[in-house]
Amino acid sequence: MKSGTFAQMLLFDEHITPAAGNSLTAADRTVLIETLLTSKAQWTAWNPTTGCTKVSEACENCYADATTQFLQARGVHAYRHGFLPVFHPERLNLPQTFRSPRRIFVDAMSDLFHDAFTDQQIHDIFNVMTATPQHQYFVLTKRPERMLDILGCSPPTPNVVLGVTVEQEAYLWRAELLAGLHASFITFVNCEPLLGNIGAMPASGIDICFAAPENGPRRRPTKPEWFATLQQTCNNYGIRYIGHRFDIRADAGKRPIYP
Repeated sequence: MKSGTFAQMLLFDEHITPAAGNSLTAADRTVLIETLLTSKAQWTAWNPTTGCTKVSEACENCYADATTQFLQARGVHAYRHGFLPVFHPERLNLPQTFRSPRRIFVDAMSDLFHDAFTDQQIHDIFNVMTATPQHQYFVLTKRPERMLDILGCSPPTPNVVLGVTVEQEAYLWRAELLAGLHASFITFVNCEPLLGNIGAMPASGIDICFAAPENGPRRRPTKPEWFATLQQTCNNYGIRYIGHRFDIRADAGKRPIYP
């Protein structure tokens, strides 16, 4: 995003296990961040839930909604309900079938913390993540209030990376709530699409910021100075800034988002 493969560095038998205590140590965090940013492990989508509802400007041209409509029109059974939120229990154990460590984008076709999903369903999904520490999971939400409510007492969980979308400064409150989970998780802010100038970040509690312009035929305009300001803001707060793409690596444009 260094030498060493994902399997070598994050396979938890040489396992990077957190030091004893109630939070990730600074040393743990540094190694974990460098590892996930340089990993060559395969990207995989895991969608134990699908569907969502739009909550802010970043949702306007939602790729998951558009992809769902495409799949529904072609008769894909899992998308027969369109973009209504649906829990898929038959998909829960999918990560346990992977033979090698992977980077797994969780719920690319949904928002795990949507209020349509029960606390138990969310816990069941997180139980799979913690039971498969050889994988690195990325969870992105626009509903951090519920994420904080459910995960606020979690022990250190080094293989789960939590993020929130902050498309413009009006949604910095999402990052502030995310920072409350920093003791137990690697955290990131996703400024994709970047739709305005962001000149502030939480004073602590955020590890990484990904930024990119909007893609697609209906993409909204982006100003280069927005990225310059955001990068300087991240530098000021000690946040790793990864510009241009959320996906971390040049090969990440191949990152699948469905089934």
